[in-house]
Amino acid sequence: ESLSQKSADEILRNRGPSPRVARNALVFLAPDKREIDSVLSAVRQHLAWTAILRDKDVLHLTQADVRLTEKQVKEWNDTVARRILSCWCTLMIPEQPEPADPALSWQITKLSGDGPLADRASRKLEQMGELVGELGPASLKAQLERVQWGGAAHVTTKQLADWFAQYIWLPRLKSARVLQQTIQKGIAQLLNESFGYADRFDAERNRYEGLVLQGGGAPVVIDAFSVVVKPEVAKAQKDSEARQKERAAAEAAGLAPTVVTGNPGGRGEVPVAPPAAPSAPAALRRFYGTVNLNPMRP
Repeated sequence: ESLSQKSADEILRNRGPSPRVARNALVFLAPDKREIDSVLSAVRQHLAWTAILRDKDVLHLTQADVRLTEKQVKEWNDTVARRILSCWCTLMIPEQPEPADPALSWQITKLSGDGPLADRASRKLEQMGELVGELGPASLKAQLERVQWGGAAHVTTKQLADWFAQYIWLPRLKSARVLQQTIQKGIAQLLNESFGYADRFDAERNRYEGLVLQGGGAPVVIDAFSVVVKPEVAKAQKDSEARQKERAAAEAAGLAPTVVTGNPGGRGEVPVAPPAAPSAPAALRRFYGTVNLNPMRP
């Protein structure tokens, strides 16, 4: 085990005096031991010329001396940057294939190519499948089943993002936006059996507000309120909401509503006749009257 690996392992496990939480957000770049002296030599040259330029008035440098010193400062600064790129070229990736096995292993590979070290490492990780820039809804469901949904019927999107950053045996996401896009893609499908999404869970009513299972919906938000819901739980609520809408529409149309007798699956529903409307009073068709006659008059 190299000194670099021992140091990386310590940094991965601890953050100062406390245990590190977001372990799956870290990979490491280690230097090539043979190149370190070259980097340090260039740094010393850069510092020396920088000190001369800083003290140019004390040293009574001429304008030509100042121009020469400025040129040396720039050249050695560029040299330091190049040598750092060639020295820190070993990518160290922590791995833990299964949650039941806490033992960590290290995958070690060399970087190549141009650009900043972070860009090189990112490209290499994506090529190796160690950094995920796109995740399918079915894959997200599979990972949720690996963590057993946290023992609940739903999980907040923030907690889900924290799990991906925490557990090394989960895919290493490029950013939380990958998770956001995956959830959006899942609920946009015409037929989605992976998960549902809701704005929040109302514990008092035991209902999900703004629940979407398929066919699109509002933009997904990663926060402490929005939740990803088990597909069977989301479907049960959507079916219940559909039955309620059907009964309301039937009542509004004057049709016989149905009363659920408690038989699972909706069987045993008995139609109930609506109350009879009051009958209108019958129209009068015959009329009677009386007249007093005087018998003495002819």
